[in-house]
Amino acid sequence: EIRKYLNLEDGGGGKVDFFRHFVQNDEIDSVFKNEYLKVISKSLDQILREESVKEEDMLEQWQLDAKETLNADLYDEYLRKEKIGVMREVRERLPAFGSQQEILQMIDRHQVILVKGETGSGKTTQIPQFILDQAMSKRRGADCRIICTQPRRISAITLSERVAAERGEQLGDSVGYQIRLDAKKPRSAGASIVFCTTGIVLSIMQSDPCLKEYSHLIL
Repeated sequence: EIRKYLNLEDGGGGKVDFFRHFVQNDEIDSVFKNEYLKVISKSLDQILREESVKEEDMLEQWQLDAKETLNADLYDEYLRKEKIGVMREVRERLPAFGSQQEILQMIDRHQVILVKGETGSGKTTQIPQFILDQAMSKRRGADCRIICTQPRRISAITLSERVAAERGEQLGDSVGYQIRLDAKKPRSAGASIVFCTTGIVLSIMQSDPCLKEYSHLIL
């Protein structure tokens, strides 16, 4: 429309009044009005809601990308540990190791399972590692947070040190402990096992009754 009016000439061969023809053009006027009305018809609340949705979508996408990257890193960590075979021979001699696949299948199928075994069979040290290794191998490590209860403070510390040693790690990497007045917590990003006393779990449940921060509870 603008180009058309720039080339118009009046009857005497001179150029027409461009501004007058432009503002009086019904088609241009109609488009301008429609766009203007669209803008002013939106309330401030609507605009804020739209912007909020955009920000939430961007944040959600960023979180998904971050989790995907973390899962890939945890998968690489799992592969490195498999190659090193840290204390694997010792673990494989434990009775629990022979039931690894059966235990994992039961966990996949049921929300609650009961595992019975004699003292020293590896129930407490191996089952959390079975769960964690499976999650890491399937690139779901970021969502795996295991909490294991122990009746005594000393057993929570000792078991966490034992499992960390079996995994070839320092205490505080993927394995940690939490007791009253003392804690060496594992990484917060996920793919973690924390040993704690029953009292600590009850304390956590006061603010998080369903233990939503954890994927598995081992009693």
